[in-house]
Amino acid sequence: MVADNSSYCEPLALYACRTGDLATLRRQLLSEPAIARRRYLCPVSQNEITLLSVAAREGHSDCLQVLIDHGANEFNAALCTAAEHGHSDCLKVLVEQPARRGLVLRHDDDGIQFQANMIPGGADNLNEALITAAMNGRSDCLRYLVAQGADQLNIALWSAAEGGYRQCLEILLDGGAKQLDVALRIAVTKNHEHCWQLLVDAGADPLIAQWVQGLC
Repeated sequence: MVADNSSYCEPLALYACRTGDLATLRRQLLSEPAIARRRYLCPVSQNEITLLSVAAREGHSDCLQVLIDHGANEFNAALCTAAEHGHSDCLKVLVEQPARRGLVLRHDDDGIQFQANMIPGGADNLNEALITAAMNGRSDCLRYLVAQGADQLNIALWSAAEGGYRQCLEILLDGGAKQLDVALRIAVTKNHEHCWQLLVDAGADPLIAQWVQGLC
């Protein structure tokens, strides 16, 4: 049996997901499949983490898929982690998992029964990931999430304006974000001239820029 620990400061499975050591991860999962859904204590922050979130943070999409194949299913948290760190290939793995058939426990007048249902596949918190990507200037992730149907474009636009991420603004404007004046006010307040000029060119009221500058 392969032990889920090592002589170092972290379990082997955690180390494998952090470094992208797919062979070690496979051996660990072969020995004990349940670790795919186990929660670990981060050696640095002492916060609870999952192998899925570690692989997403480090950008190891192949490790993500192996974990999912072994039952890992906390897709939404991992999706935001991947968006924060700019790993669009990991977003694709997490979002585009196929639906699968599973047994669902039902309680009715006849007692407890199991019913075969289709369980949804991948992550569905696209908007949370969209805003996370915009806050961190992750344009590739932003582009993917917009294409997948994330629609809180205005909130993401404001986040991108606050961070000064012009390329993200361009993607969101192309995607249909409309509340340009709010984004312009934010960009001027943060002194992101390269962003507020783009917003003015896209149709934001230039008088807002003058007004905010006067206040500052």
